[in-house]
Amino acid sequence: MLSNRFKEGNQLAFSSVVEIPLPDDDPDSMQTMCNIIHMRHHAVPALLSPEHIVKLAECCDKYDCATATKPSIEAWTLALLQTATDSVRGQLLTAACLVRNPTLVNRIAIDLVLNARFSICEISTLGSVIPPHLPGTRFSQ
Repeated sequence: MLSNRFKEGNQLAFSSVVEIPLPDDDPDSMQTMCNIIHMRHHAVPALLSPEHIVKLAECCDKYDCATATKPSIEAWTLALLQTATDSVRGQLLTAACLVRNPTLVNRIAIDLVLNARFSICEISTLGSVIPPHLPGTRFSQ
């Protein structure tokens, strides 16, 4: 996007700063993602809410940055998983799927089976959040 083949790249050639509007993206998630990618660890929160983790995972999936952010998302997820409600577990499972982390998906799935407050039969409804192309999980088709 910042090469001379694109409008933003041409603007950057004449200015040291270029603004790129991203109206469809969550600003806090974009900022967190950029801070992680650019190794500004001092600016990365120590803990995120489950909602923020999902939004961040969505941005990472959209911009193909899952690999770079996977360790941070895994750390936040494991910290929250210790005291998670069923709803939070569902959000964390969604985030783990979006960042293509089969180890984390399996960990959350096991936690759901062992600690869920709802009927074990209802867990099958969570399968809709798990992409069938996620390699390495027991949920792969």
